[in-house]
Amino acid sequence: MRNFIQQYRNLDETIRNEYASFGLRCLSEVKFNDEHALSFFTHLLQEVKSIKPFHFYKNYNEIATISDDIKYFTALTFLLRQFVNSPLDEDKTYHQTLEDKRYMSYANILFQSFYNYWDRIGDMIFSFIKTSLKERQVYFTTVLEKIDSSFIDSEYFIALKIYIKINL
Repeated sequence: MRNFIQQYRNLDETIRNEYASFGLRCLSEVKFNDEHALSFFTHLLQEVKSIKPFHFYKNYNEIATISDDIKYFTALTFLLRQFVNSPLDEDKTYHQTLEDKRYMSYANILFQSFYNYWDRIGDMIFSFIKTSLKERQVYFTTVLEKIDSSFIDSEYFIALKIYIKINL
């Protein structure tokens, strides 16, 4: 069992050592308006009173943890992708390898993590900005579609809409 733990730690270190080569950063490593994410998050949300129950540190910690997971599993899939078989290169059959299987598993985790990340952003917006939505209707995109018109000119809302248009 000790051998397994050491092998796992070596793999984990390899993955973490590749972050820079892939240009990967998580939320805690990004600055907004020259502020670290937590400081920016704090200042931004202090300017607006929540209209629904909102647990500031719980929400930030969830978003930050998901962001860190996205960074980790992205690096892992980047490391594995060179070993993935391409069905286009094979003649009429596809021979799935262990690397293919794991790559697809981690890619699936990434999709779930991205969904969770943006879902938490939608929950946060819903807690602070009036919409016509009921709680069971809250998803990131539905919140943005139903956002109170007084926020439409906000520089942050505009930046978010641009980001979504480009990336989602």
